[in-house]
Amino acid sequence: MYLDEQGNEILTKQTISGIVGDPYDASTDTYKLAIEGYTLDETKLPTNATGTISPVAQLLIYTYKKNPSKAHDVTVRYVDEEGTEIANPKPISGMISEPYDASTDTYKLVIDGYTLDETKLPTNAVGTLSDLDQVVTYTYKKNQQIAQNLTVQYVDENGQKLVDSKIVSGMIGTAYDVSMTAHKRIIEGCTLDETKLPTNAIGTLTDTKQTVTYHYISNKESGNTTDTNQGNTGKPTAQKTTSSKNNKNFPKTGETATHSILYLSGSLIILSGLVYLRRNKTN
Repeated sequence: MYLDEQGNEILTKQTISGIVGDPYDASTDTYKLAIEGYTLDETKLPTNATGTISPVAQLLIYTYKKNPSKAHDVTVRYVDEEGTEIANPKPISGMISEPYDASTDTYKLVIDGYTLDETKLPTNAVGTLSDLDQVVTYTYKKNQQIAQNLTVQYVDENGQKLVDSKIVSGMIGTAYDVSMTAHKRIIEGCTLDETKLPTNAIGTLTDTKQTVTYHYISNKESGNTTDTNQGNTGKPTAQKTTSSKNNKNFPKTGETATHSILYLSGSLIILSGLVYLRRNKTN
């Protein structure tokens, strides 16, 4: 007979027949068969593999060990609290029924930026390889990291800075709310433009810089314009006028000299004419 280690028949038995007293030999390869998937257990060879045929039935048993088969891998995964993979998985390979141990530091990895969650250690970190897929999962918590600052700025209609900005800092993932009165600053001479309130006044700090902008409108100045002339009573200033009656006409500069020259010239012409006429009469 051909049995496995559990005593299960794995191949049809063979019969040796003959005359009582005839010898038999079942130790040859004719009877010590090679069975696929199994290996003959040499430690359990039958003691009656050779003998003599007798009138009493005899049983000869060859025991075989099942050859180990390649098992399905055990996959060791590394995920964050949301189940997102944060490192490449590591496989454990071997033969079916071989033990595995994924609880060692070889598999409990140190991952930069994360801490292993000791409250969620896998219950199947130690086990046996089989013909089924198995997964061992290690869960990690992300370490808190300092977020980039959030800047709250205050500008006028032209985008010009009115007062110093406010800075909100914290850790990545921390919620912020700058929509409160403490951040809606009262600025002298300006009014907050309620039509341009920032849409990101409430949010979460991240690894990226963020800016929240409040817009203000300059208030218009009111009141009467102050007169720049000091002591002005508002009455028109009296203008002095000079009466033409009191003005005497005097010759302008140069007029007297001109008249004298003309008078002298005329006199000379007349005198010359008289002298000429007188001479003609004498002749």
